[in-house]
Amino acid sequence: MTNVTSLDHPMCVECTNKIIIYYENQIKSLRNKISSYQCCLDQLEKNNYNFQFSKIELLMLFEETHNIFQHQYYYELHAGLCKEKIKKEKELIQQIKSDQTVQTNQLNFNQYNIEKVKKKIIGCEFEAQNVASAFTKLASTHSLEIFFLIREKEPGVAMINGCTLGKLPNQVVNWNEMNTALGSLCHLTSAIASLAGFKFERFKLFPQGNQSFIKNLDSQKTLPMWDNGNVRMFWDTKFDDCMSAYLDCVRQIGSFICRDQKLYRFPYDIINDIIYEDSNHTLSYSILYLFKRELFK
Repeated sequence: MTNVTSLDHPMCVECTNKIIIYYENQIKSLRNKISSYQCCLDQLEKNNYNFQFSKIELLMLFEETHNIFQHQYYYELHAGLCKEKIKKEKELIQQIKSDQTVQTNQLNFNQYNIEKVKKKIIGCEFEAQNVASAFTKLASTHSLEIFFLIREKEPGVAMINGCTLGKLPNQVVNWNEMNTALGSLCHLTSAIASLAGFKFERFKLFPQGNQSFIKNLDSQKTLPMWDNGNVRMFWDTKFDDCMSAYLDCVRQIGSFICRDQKLYRFPYDIINDIIYEDSNHTLSYSILYLFKRELFK
């Protein structure tokens, strides 16, 4: 088509065919209308109607007929455009419905996820409460209180891990139990020093159960923290030296922990082997054993 046309803007074959088909349809429609008019005219002539019109009337009738056809064409064209617009609107409505369905499904899925997350949050809150409760219990209970159970058996006599640390009235001292209690006490003091990051001066504790001992770092002497209760000579003071050394270790760790007087205060004053119960130093106790052996029999 573009090779045979002389127009400035040639059309493609498909567009030309559509135009040809369109005008063929128009010609066919006009022929049908002419045939209808002819039939109508023949019918009127048979009925002896007088069709004597002047040329002016004929021209006016032709003009009116032409206007009618033209209006019909525009109406049909406008109806086609409206149909096309309605078709597009229906497609748009269908697309909107499809999008609405997708959004509804997405909304339901999001609501399901929200409910799922809410349940997880509730579970996490309960778990957090349980953890907080367990943490409060653990925070209020020190590990040393669990491993070293200390209580008062009788006034003036303590127990550590079920072993008596002292002499009960009218009872013979069980030195195996006493040595075990002293070993637990040595272990407890060593653990407190380790947790506090404190290192003793002149002494080192060796907690070994009922055979625990303290080493004097100056003289390199080993001081046993146990006794068998047998009779000893007055110059055999290793056990008393060990008790004095242990009391000095208690004084050192007490001074270290209570260096801030606003937070902690050591309940007793310790000087050498003497423990003072009151601040005026009127009531005191000695940790030495050698010259009080008769009290332990």
